[in-house]
Order: sequence, then C-alpha cells, then structure tokens
Amino acid sequence: QMCIRDSFDGDFEYVFSHRVGPVELAVPALAIETVAAGGGSICQVEQGRLAVGPQSAGAMPGPASYGAGGPLTLTDVNLLLGRLVAERFPIPIDLEAARSRFGELRRELERADRGAGSDEEILEGLLRIADERMAEAIRHISVRKGVDPTGYSLVAFGGAGGQHACRLAELLGMAEVLLPGDAGLLSALGLGHAVVERFAQREVLRSLDDVSDRLDEWLQELAREATAALEKEGIGEDIDDPRRVIELRYVGQDASLEIEPAPGEDLWRLFEEAYFKLFSYRPQERGIEVVSLRVVVRSRRSEVTPVGEADEASSQTATPGRSQRCFLDGDWRDVPCHEAAELGVGVEVVGPALIQQEHSALVVRPGWRARSFGDGGFRLMASEADRMDDSAARSRPQAVELELMSHRFSSIAGEMGEMLQRTAISTNIKEREDFSCTLLDPAGRLVVNAPHIPVHLGAMGLCVRELVNHRPLEPGDVVVTNHPAFGGSHLPDVTLVAPVHLDERLLGYVACRAHHAEIGGIRPGSVPPDAKSLAEEGVVIPPILILEGGEPRWERVERLLQDGPHPTRTLADNLADLRAMLAAILRGCEALTRLAENVGFEHVLEH
Repeated sequence: QMCIRDSFDGDFEYVFSHRVGPVELAVPALAIETVAAGGGSICQVEQGRLAVGPQSAGAMPGPASYGAGGPLTLTDVNLLLGRLVAERFPIPIDLEAARSRFGELRRELERADRGAGSDEEILEGLLRIADERMAEAIRHISVRKGVDPTGYSLVAFGGAGGQHACRLAELLGMAEVLLPGDAGLLSALGLGHAVVERFAQREVLRSLDDVSDRLDEWLQELAREATAALEKEGIGEDIDDPRRVIELRYVGQDASLEIEPAPGEDLWRLFEEAYFKLFSYRPQERGIEVVSLRVVVRSRRSEVTPVGEADEASSQTATPGRSQRCFLDGDWRDVPCHEAAELGVGVEVVGPALIQQEHSALVVRPGWRARSFGDGGFRLMASEADRMDDSAARSRPQAVELELMSHRFSSIAGEMGEMLQRTAISTNIKEREDFSCTLLDPAGRLVVNAPHIPVHLGAMGLCVRELVNHRPLEPGDVVVTNHPAFGGSHLPDVTLVAPVHLDERLLGYVACRAHHAEIGGIRPGSVPPDAKSLAEEGVVIPPILILEGGEPRWERVERLLQDGPHPTRTLADNLADLRAMLAAILRGCEALTRLAENVGFEHVLEH
C-alpha cells in the first residue's frame, strides 16, 4: 500500500458520494484509490503471458508458503528471491509448497513457448509486473489531479509495502520514500487514533456575486450545527477549529472545485488560481457559481512526532550484521540483514540491504540509503541521479517483457486520456468521456488504446495512414482534422495526430479524438437531418498543422472555425478543447520518447 505525500497539512481529502459494490452511497468517506497488487496477489499465466492479480489468495488459503494449499502469490515470490526471511513469520512457512507452485507456473510458460528464461528472471519479472501496475495507478491519479509525483515523497505501509517501495519510487522518478514504524500494522493502528468527525452542508447553486456577502453567516450556522452533532457524542471541549469548504464552478460547467478560504479571503482569486493550476487555462467571460457549502468539525487529535527529527541527529552508518542471500537486479548476492529495533536515531543503512521490522520487511535497493527514525521507521533517499535504468530489458524472458511493455503502452495512452479529461472544458469530454487516446506503430497500425469510447478505435489507424499519405509529418508537427475523407466519423469528432521520433528515427504515432459539443452547421449538435452539404453539418477541418516544427499555428484553426458559411457558435470552447487535446498529444510524445530512451528504440518497435 502506497500514498504520495509532500507535507501533510493536517487535513484529509474526502468524497461525498461513492460506490460500494452495486450501491451508491451518499455519505462522506476518505478519498482512497486502490490497485489490486499486494502480498496476496496471485501470480499466473494468462494467454501465454505472466499476470499478477487482480485476484487475491486472501487470508485463507493465503499464499502457497502458508501451507494451506494456496496459489503462488507475490509473498511467495519475495520468499523465493530471498527478500523475506522465513524465520521472521509468526507462522510456519512451507518453502517447498511455494517452489512447487512456481514449478507449475514455469511449466505453463514452457507449454506456451514464450522463452521462459531462468527461475530467477521469471520471479523477478513477476515483481516488476506488480510494480508497473502500482506505478501506473499512481501516475494516473496524479495526472488527474494535476500533480507531478517527482516532487513528492512516497509513503509505504502494509506488510509488503517496504519490499516494493524503492523500485516503485524509481519508476515514478521519486527520490524519497518514508516507511513508518509498525508499517505492517499501520491501518489497524490508525483506527485506534482516528478522530470523530461530523459534517454539515448546504446547497446554494447561486452566483458568487449574489451571495458573497452571506457566505460567512451561512458557514457559521453550519459550524454550529456540526459542533452540536459532535457534542452529542460526548465530545465537548477537545474540538478542533471548523474546516470550511466552499464548492465553486464556472457558470455552465458541471465540474466543480473545493476551496478552503480563511475568513475574508478573495474567493474569485482563490478559485481562479486553483482552476488554472489544475486545468492550465482560464475560461474567458464566465461567472462563478457557488454550488454548496460544507463544514467539518472533528475531535482534536493527539500530537505526533515529526518525521524530520531523524535528520537532526548525527548520522552514522549501521554496523554490518548477519547477511541474507538475496536476488537483486539480476544477480544473487549476500546482503546485510538488519533488525529495525536495533537501529538508533540517525543510523544509516546503505543499500543493498534488508531491514526487518516487527510485522514487515524493507528492501533497500542498490543506490538507496535508509536513515532510521529510531522507532522502527525509516526515511529512504536515492543516492544516484538516474533512478530508472532499464538496460536489462532485452535479457528478460519474453513472457515477462510482453506483459511489462503492454502495461507501459497502456499507461501512456491512459496518461494521455487523464491529461485530456483534466484540461478540457466541454461536458462531452470531462463528464461523458467521449474521447479516445491511442498509440500507433510507424506504419500507422493501432498498438494500444486506453479504455475510452470504442467506436473511435476502428477508424484511428485508417485516419493516421490517410493523413501520412496526404502529407508526411516531421518532428514537432501536430495535425488536426475532422474530414470524413481522412478517416473521420461525424464532424464533431476532431482528431489530432503527431509523429514520435527518437534521434530522427520514427518511433510511431500518438493520436487522440474527442467529440466537441459544438462545431457549427445549420443547427447545433451533430448531423442535422435537413443538411444538403457537408458544410451545413458543421465546420470542415481538412488536415492542417496546429504545430509546425514545434511552432503553434492556431490562427489557421481559428479562421476555419469562424470564417465558413456556418461557423462555430462557441469558438472559445473549441479552442480550449483543442488545447487540451494538444496537451494530451504532447504528454504521449514525451512519455513514449522517454520509454524508448530507457529500454531502447528497437526494443519498443519489437514489442
């Protein structure tokens, strides 16, 4: 289990409506995103490729090594690679059962003729697949919220968190990991320290200009209501100051933002700054609407020790103790194995090493060092500038590499979609998700798409091939079209395509298609039944460059959208959505180029 942290400010992020199974619950809850990759995740072969999760062995029967007939899981993989010490488990561990289950998996791979490789390569490949899945989930969540994870710290907890934390941080480009003391018990421990909260809210749905002078009065009323509810729980004195939340949005939009102003702060300025930080632009000539008010009152929390205290202690390197035979980065090696309880404040452990906590284990990878907080917790710091060296990709078994590259390609397309949805303005894109993002090979054939609108996908490869036949695309070019002769569907579906080059060699193409809410024509919407020509259906955009050698050419698109016989009715919205699409295209180009730099140009083309 992982989360991203910059500096904790004492407040939590909530959702006020969420789904549990088939039921939609309109009650407050902490905003938590999960991915099915943990110690109990089942490792198996699916269609000739290795897969990790989402199925879990659970507590019963549990991993194969628990001796209850369970399947091969990530816990078994870490045991077989020497990253866990069997004697430290509170139950007897059956290593032979884990080896037997792994032997079954290996035989399945051999029957699929996937170039299985050595036992260690397959086992390490399973760990990498799990790490890639977790990193992909964090990237998507971060992009959606406008956060670059490289500037943050990774907090690792759970029994298996410390085994994957360093590699996961490397995949995300992060340089610091925090592992609390009692990391394996952190969720249960947290429940014992949890505060009691009560909420009070009020729906407003009025212009900010109309109600700005009444907001403070309403918020005070809600604070009294929430405080009274908390006092009924027997909590009368130990109550924190109320947390005031105002939900705002631009008039005409569905998406809203929550602002937490201090009394007297300028709401217009706070909202516009937050909106620009998240969406990278400011809509012009739109009023601001107050959606709702919400106040949170909670019991006062007990003081916690700041995690930075270990930094103030004098640093000393841990004395090497006993060693553990461990497989790391393609080789068996004897690494020091330390007991967390025996490491004082400020003591540093230099990787590679293992650190045993009471209920979990920490793998300190090469290039990392761990500094003890003295309570069983650690701060891990990367000591090398380049933390994502994947030069060993060619030597991994084909079954491993196919799954890894599939995840990486899907992750890039998914990141493009998150960027597009986050920065677009129209309801069609932000709420209905009527868009698609894809990667294509140098011949214009579809390689992968994110799980967006499937109706676009059959035409994306045709569109790219027709565009390239019409005019070759050079590095830094981005072409836009909605013309049906170039693989378009109806005119509101606008497509952007860009080539991706590495050292002047064509790596492939990235493309996105999005349904604009307005594209002109004799009637608003799409395909008016009385249209007698294509121009009467809407503005027709033949293939034109909006980026030419990296230079913007927006004036070309603006002329087309405005100067035709039936121009668009919302030019600003069209341009905002096109800029959002361009942001997604550039994100895809950057991510695919970075992947090719890490694993090699030919390796990307091969997979």
